[in-house]
Amino acid sequence: MNTIIFTAHPSKAGFTHKIAKRYKDAKGKNAEIINLYDPEFQIDFLSFERESEIPQKASHNKAIATVQEKIRHADELVFVYPVWWGGMPAILKNFIDNVFVSGFAYDFDEQGKLHKLMKGKGIRIFMSGNSDSKYYLILKPFYHFLFGKVIFGFCGFSVLSIDILTSKFKRSEKELETFLQKVEKRAKSK
Repeated sequence: MNTIIFTAHPSKAGFTHKIAKRYKDAKGKNAEIINLYDPEFQIDFLSFERESEIPQKASHNKAIATVQEKIRHADELVFVYPVWWGGMPAILKNFIDNVFVSGFAYDFDEQGKLHKLMKGKGIRIFMSGNSDSKYYLILKPFYHFLFGKVIFGFCGFSVLSIDILTSKFKRSEKELETFLQKVEKRAKSK
């Protein structure tokens, strides 16, 4: 199974990268980490005059074309990021806007019927945040809807799990390790 782990945190010393590394180590040699902050994978913000320009612009951008090719051959995508202002960092949202475009991740036929082009691929999401768990209890159903129906479900992905580490700064080393063990367990599950 080929796995791509996308991280979206500017600090390489952050817990986001510890989660990604633990997942990769548990998966083994068929897993790769892509840090969206690495210059090789940074993508300009989406801009266009007509929506029909989007797929052509994506195919002419080296970072987008490289990532799309990797995704084509992946069985599983993992997204690891901090929750900022209730959502994902802008760099990750921009990545999704530019990479999961019509003609690559989904398409419509002449009758307007949606074709999900990412069927058979799984998604795992790991988030961390400093807010109290009660806020995430409110947001978790929204995240399941957002990822499972609106973003990744729209393209045909199966959302396998969404895990949130809350109150990160208040956690002991033992609690952080417990979360990392959960990450490892997810990596070893089907």
